[in-house]
Amino acid sequence: MAQDEKQLTIFDIEEAPGRPMLHWLGKRPLRAVKYYEAQLKEQYGEPAEDGWVNRLYWGDNLQVMSHLKRLNVVNIPFEIRDILTDRKDIIFKRPPEADIALKLDGSKAVVEIRQFYSPMLLQKLQLEDDPEEIDDWRQLVEAILIDPNYDGEVLKPAIQDIPGKKDMVSGVYELPLAGPGQKIAIKIVDVLSEEYFEVLEVGAR
Repeated sequence: MAQDEKQLTIFDIEEAPGRPMLHWLGKRPLRAVKYYEAQLKEQYGEPAEDGWVNRLYWGDNLQVMSHLKRLNVVNIPFEIRDILTDRKDIIFKRPPEADIALKLDGSKAVVEIRQFYSPMLLQKLQLEDDPEEIDDWRQLVEAILIDPNYDGEVLKPAIQDIPGKKDMVSGVYELPLAGPGQKIAIKIVDVLSEEYFEVLEVGAR
């Protein structure tokens, strides 16, 4: 809230010279208008060669337009889209999700990927509202990389499940069990190269 208050601007209204302004008993003249400046919330990607960059602003369309015109000193063409009312051709980026289980079986650890959901991919396929149209989540996956002894910094995949064009990933993987505290890192890459990353830790039995 404090941050929003800093963005609050008061525009003082003065009588225009040479124009009559009506006054009557009980009237409260308009002296000032409070409004919020356009607020930059997010920026996507790096600027293109022509200077184009995707930005997400909060604010009224006219305020955003005025703000961008002041910034646009080199006259780069731009457009404003209201994402609440005009969603045509707009893709909302949301990270993939996955349901992964870890089971211990003797001297082995079994990683089972039960489900994978990629909102970006389903939106491109126009199936976001009906993900059950996908018969098998593995159809969405390009590769699965697993590091059975993740050091917390660099992924060193001992398992690289990268199937051919007509094949699918396995989804179930057996790993050597090192004992309590062992960290197993899983990276799932979908066919749009969107990534899901999760680290599972082996607990005491």
